[in-house]
Order: sequence, then C-alpha cells, then structure tokens
Amino acid sequence: MAKQKKTTPDSAATWEDASVLMPWADNPRDNDDAVEGVANSIKRFGFAAPIVARKADGMVIAGHTRLKAAQRLGLTKVPVRYMDLDPADSALLALADNKLSEAASWDDDALASIISKLDEDDALLAGFDAEEVRSLLGEDLPVEAEPGQPRPFADSDIVDAAFDYFRATGFPYRQLALHVSMQEINKLSALEEGDGWRTSNLGYHVADTYHPHRFHATVKDKRAPAEAFEEDAWLRQSLELALEYGGAIPAGAYGYLSLTRGAQACSNFRPAVAMMMYRRHCPEGGTALDTSTGYGGRLVGFFAANNVKRYIGIDPSVETHAANVQMTSELGFDESVELINLPAEDVPVDELRDSCDFAFTSPPYFSKEHYCDEPTQSWVRYKTPESWRDGFLAPVLALQFAALRSGALSIVNIADVKVSGKLVQLEEFVVEAALAAGFEHVGTERFTLTTRFGANQAEGVPTEPMFHFLKP
Repeated sequence: MAKQKKTTPDSAATWEDASVLMPWADNPRDNDDAVEGVANSIKRFGFAAPIVARKADGMVIAGHTRLKAAQRLGLTKVPVRYMDLDPADSALLALADNKLSEAASWDDDALASIISKLDEDDALLAGFDAEEVRSLLGEDLPVEAEPGQPRPFADSDIVDAAFDYFRATGFPYRQLALHVSMQEINKLSALEEGDGWRTSNLGYHVADTYHPHRFHATVKDKRAPAEAFEEDAWLRQSLELALEYGGAIPAGAYGYLSLTRGAQACSNFRPAVAMMMYRRHCPEGGTALDTSTGYGGRLVGFFAANNVKRYIGIDPSVETHAANVQMTSELGFDESVELINLPAEDVPVDELRDSCDFAFTSPPYFSKEHYCDEPTQSWVRYKTPESWRDGFLAPVLALQFAALRSGALSIVNIADVKVSGKLVQLEEFVVEAALAAGFEHVGTERFTLTTRFGANQAEGVPTEPMFHFLKP
C-alpha cells in the first residue's frame, strides 16, 4: 500500500486571472467535445466548482474543461483553489479526479423522475442529448435519415409552411386548458430542493394563459413580440432561427418569436422560485404579501407552495388585475387570495398593518418595462429615478414594514438597469428605502437568469439579487 502523506489545509477558492493558469502538458483526457456544454452551463449557472491548480506554478490539476470554457466565453477571471502538491501528487489527483467518477452509475428510475420535471432545454444543458432524454422517459426515438439520404422537405419549404400557418392562426399565445394548468401546478408542487427549481419554467405557461397582454407590453427601446410578429421579414427570420438552432418549428414557437430582431417580452417571475421562497421563509399557515403582483408568476408559485394559507397581491393595472382574478377563480383559490387593484403606494397602511408573515415581490425596474399606459403606472407617475424612488419605492417598503409582523422577512428582487444609456442604481435605492422604513438588511441572495434587464454581471454570468430584509 502506498504511504499516505500528511497534508495541510489549502486556501479557499479566489478569483484569479485566467492567464496565470497553465494546463497540464501531459493531460491524457480529451475534453474538447465537452467545452461547449460546460460553457453553456457557466453562462447559465456560473462556476459550480473552482479550478484546482498547483500552488507552486499554477498548473491545472482539475478543471481543464472549465478553463477552456471560460476562455471560449471571454472570461478573464476564474475561481481557483490552489493546492500545495508536488508534481507526482498533482498528476495522481488529476487522474483520480477524472477516473473515480467513472465508477459511479446512474439509477435510471431516479434519473427519469428528475428529468421528467425539467424542460427539454434544461435537460440538454445538463449534458443529456435528446435521444437519452427520450429513452429515459420511454418516448419513441425519431428515425434519423442515413447520411446522404435526401429529405422529402427542404428547410425553405418547412419555413414557408410555418409562415402560412402562423399568418393563418395569429400570434401563438399560451392557451392551456384548465385541466392542463391544474396538472402543471401539480407538477410544480412536486418539485423539491435539488430538483432544478431555480431554472424550472414549470407554471410559467399557466400564468401566460391568463395574461396574453404580456406580449403586447413593451421593454424600453424594444418592440413587443405581438407587434413585431406582424412584420413578415421578422416572422420568417424567427422561424428560420427556430429550425436552425432548435431543430424544429413547434406549433407555439414563442421562444424564437420573442427574441428576434429587437423584440422582447416584459418579464414574468419564475413560479418555481416563488414557490421555494414561500416554503423557505413563510411560516406554515401564514399570509404572504406581494406588492407588485404583475403577470401572476408569484401567484402561481403560491398555488403550488401548500404551506401558505393566504396571499395578498397588489397591482394597479386594470387588465392585469382582472386576469389574476380570473386565474384565481378558475383554479379555485378565491377564498385564500385577496387581490387589490391599486398602486401599492396608494394602499392605506392601516388596512394591512401587522397582518402578514412574509413579503415577496419584484417591483417595476423604474421605466425599463412599460406594462401599460394607465396613469396609475409608476413609470407614468414618476419621470425621474429619484422621484420614482421617493414616490413609489419608499412608500412600498414602508407598506411592507407596516404589514409584516415582528420577526418577519421581506424579500425584494430588483437589479440595476440602464435606461437611455444611463445606469439607474435600483439596488442601492431598495436598500436605502428598506433601512429608512425600519428593516434590517440581513442578506442578499443571487440567482442566475436566462434573460434579465439588470446591469449586474458576475464574471460574465447574468445574475439578479434578492434582498432579504428583516422586521425587528
């Protein structure tokens, strides 16, 4: 048996210039095919693990693929954990890091259960190809054409047919039947810690079914998807992208129809993230307050959470309020939901005083998104960042403070944005407003998003903060 060497604790990971790292010249592992997948993972989640390098010379021990992916993404800094090892032990650890993982095997039933809760794109991001996903789920695999075998339909023919289809049927709004929405919420409710809830889109289509007007709202300097859809050249390009990058044009090709040639939909909150925040921070049988209900993402999260007894939501938009009322009624949550159709800054404080156990919201990002043109909208009322902070944000935080019971938590998701080329420091605004209201700032949790409007970038990975404020 080889003699075990005495080791000393090594330093925690630190962000270092990628240029100081030196790949192991004798690395026997061919990882080029994995670089693209790891790069996509880093873009989505950041670095889940640091690169391990030898302290003496910066030689990479573990993480060659992560380093190549970072270089492909143009990242100049990477997380590095240095270890004080001699060349022989460095080589041994490098081999073990790759070889020992091969001894593990998959529990196919458990794996299929997890994969079934993910969107197909998320499963692909995790490294599974389409055939593996379909095989795990027991779905029939498509028959691939032999190399050189002619296809019956050219891509141009498919795009032409899809163009005629969408011109005949109109914009592909989400339109889930009630029983499908019920099943979607059940599937969302079944998610647990570790099930990929941070990036899950479960429940998103339920909210969109009741809020088709989201696709008519505008992001500053962008066109609404429903507006851009009417332009023939735009629609054709969207369909070509769907076929080229997605491999197919589905009947509801919303993802491509909303992101092509300067079109962008106003955001909605992920119901899965909202559900987990309720489960983590709202006491059993408690009341949750949402001072900016919006397009119903957090409301759907409440439907699925099970532990929260009552939801109070506030929104000034007449159309959005009516949509949330309809969704709540049709899904059978009338008795546990109270929806207030007022600007949050106009709600009398005494109506909610000491009635809530948790507050969770994501307010408008100043004037970045124009949900509608009603005079009650904060972007219409307050034309400058400072007037928006004083007239909207500060009163909303004061309302939350008054509504919460002592010891309760408020979580606010908001990020800095650029409006007309100027940075608006909304993160600083919200902390100042919360402290002025009487809250204590007890932490900030960051999470990655597929799309965002904030200006924060953590080593090239798009993130947004959720500020945690405690009422003493």
